Amino acid sequence: MAKTAKVQVVDKENTTGKRIMFRQSGTKLYFGDDDIVVKCDTRQREHQVQVDVTVDRDGNLQTGAGPDRYYVAEVLIPPTEYTEPKEDAEGTESGGEREALPVDMGKVLVTLWGLYYFPDCDRGQGG
Repeated sequence: MAKTAKVQVVDKENTTGKRIMFRQSGTKLYFGDDDIVVKCDTRQREHQVQVDVTVDRDGNLQTGAGPDRYYVAEVLIPPTEYTEPKEDAEGTESGGEREALPVDMGKVLVTLWGLYYFPDCDRGQGG
């Protein structure tokens, strides 16, 4: 079994405070105390997918933006990549369908915001 690449992580500029704790296991990203799981392989589509991880005023993690929610992380999942159809010796396509490749976790980008809205929220450091 091939080793899964680590996701790219960046800190959102101009935000202060601790970053949410998260961990990667294969193609899954776990946020907080495993409150939110983002399954990158099942969320990948023909276009880039953005998953917003937010926290409400009570400190509950959720996905999606909304009133009284604050960003703690954003996950960008790249579009599905495909194998190219094979060519025969004459350079023409010899048939066969393109096949979807597994998600490349090294191309997944996680942006972390500071948790400065919630001084009592002790969810640890990201990464």
